[in-house]
Amino acid sequence: MLGQPMRVKVGSSLTIELAPFAKDEVQSFIKDGGMQLHSVTRYMSTRQAFTAEDEEYWYDQIRKRTDGYTWGIWHVDGVNRKLIGNTALFNLKEVPFRQATSGSAITDQTYWGKGIASAIHKARTWYSFNQLDLSRIKSEVLLPNIGSKKALENSGYYVYQLERNAHFADGKYIHHEVLECLNPREDKWLRWWGDDKPSPEATVARKLTIAALNWADENVTLL
Repeated sequence: MLGQPMRVKVGSSLTIELAPFAKDEVQSFIKDGGMQLHSVTRYMSTRQAFTAEDEEYWYDQIRKRTDGYTWGIWHVDGVNRKLIGNTALFNLKEVPFRQATSGSAITDQTYWGKGIASAIHKARTWYSFNQLDLSRIKSEVLLPNIGSKKALENSGYYVYQLERNAHFADGKYIHHEVLECLNPREDKWLRWWGDDKPSPEATVARKLTIAALNWADENVTLL
């Protein structure tokens, strides 16, 4: 399924929309290289150079899925709109807790390093907890993709699991970290931990999640 559109303010000059996209627009993900470049896919679990047909097939698959939401990442500049990547919540399940897994890819490298990934994660977290009533969001990052990890941590994700030697790239084995972001609302938080004491990492992350949600209240608008 495609997600409801949201407008996100990034800094003082960038406007990003998380919004649906059409099948004939997925070629943006391979424009100027994109998902065909090692520099874009090196920390993904793939060694494939994607073609227009591959992207269209992927689009057909996400349209059929009923266990999540996918958004295009659009740069909006006045009347001009440019599709620069995508983000998603998937593997949505109801029991024992309502939760999902998240992922993102900015395929246009000219938009890297501008704070867009952090803003997208905050907007998606805000939507997950305020509109979908999720208790938990999972995500994964391959090291040394420090930029992706930092963007997730800015939204209140924290590492709770390490899988060593999970991937091979650039002549060496790479570790794989699994992160989670927990709904900081008191009832959700207490139910998640039950009789256990929250870990110090989770307690610190909770404060960052609250800050991310407060930021989103001011900078994210459902359209």
